[in-house]
Amino acid sequence: MARALRTSLLGEGMEQLAVEITCSHCQQHYQEPKLLKCCHFFCKNCLQDLLMGGATREENAQCRSAIQCPECKETTNLNNGGQPTATAIGELLEKQLPPVLYVEHLKQLYERVAKLNGKQDTPCDSCLELKASAFCQQCMEFFCNECVASHRKMKVKFAGHKIFSFDELKKNDSGFLPLNQPSTILPVKCQVHEEPCK
Repeated sequence: MARALRTSLLGEGMEQLAVEITCSHCQQHYQEPKLLKCCHFFCKNCLQDLLMGGATREENAQCRSAIQCPECKETTNLNNGGQPTATAIGELLEKQLPPVLYVEHLKQLYERVAKLNGKQDTPCDSCLELKASAFCQQCMEFFCNECVASHRKMKVKFAGHKIFSFDELKKNDSGFLPLNQPSTILPVKCQVHEEPCK
């Protein structure tokens, strides 16, 4: 059922989007993704578990002071002045590893497009009053008919923006989703493998 829901509106594009927002460690949608030195990223809780080395999360348990990336095995050191305790790990990760904001944005997009698949009303991101009827690929926002007209009138600011009606999206022949357009969202590349991070 979930697979059918993911593929019903956007086919392979939606499948690929689901892969992009799934942590390779826990196989769940990312929760607070954090970027390692090698440019691979994982959920904050997954990184905490890696630092714990399988130990329980007792308050005084000693933890590793470096994370070995599960993908490429490169080490990311944490500057903590010694071995952190289990209670300090979350704070260390929060302060020293940057968030992966574009993944959070992709998660929001995925959830909203999934709503379209479920035929739920999607509100316009611009006016917040009317039901959305189209999507701007560059802004990654949903618009009602009135706001689409305004968006198209502002040619200087929004020149080259591709707006797709929901009917075009459902036909699945529009080349929709930033995953089909590398210039829209540039993937983070692994410094070791020179490939997009997953």
